[in-house]
Amino acid sequence: MAGAVAHHAQLKVQAFCGENSNTSRQLVEFCRSSRRSRFETQQGGHPLSLCLALTWCGCQIPLWLGDLETADRSIAQLKDHAERNSLSGYYAYGNGFEGQLYAKQGNVALAERLLRFCLESLRQGRSETLYTRF
Repeated sequence: MAGAVAHHAQLKVQAFCGENSNTSRQLVEFCRSSRRSRFETQQGGHPLSLCLALTWCGCQIPLWLGDLETADRSIAQLKDHAERNSLSGYYAYGNGFEGQLYAKQGNVALAERLLRFCLESLRQGRSETLYTRF
């Protein structure tokens, strides 16, 4: 999973820099494979693996690509799964992604509240892996 995420980040940088004319097709294929990865991870029943897959392939990548419908579904799933498994850091990520989603939809006031709550939760939990993303 981590390798796939790193590969996606490389494709995204290439797309922004215009370094590769095939980047868009590769990005679309990556998104298809990330959906398969999320499904396979769900079937495996490992709480941390599912949260990781949802964080990147379900929330972060769709938000980058503007796929707000997928992001919305995945955010709800991430928050629910994190809450059921007492994974407070991932629940905070869910709030941060939800804040990003609301910002993209134009609800800035709610976005700000969710992002501030996310950052405070991450600070309290000493979880700073994605802190700068929010």
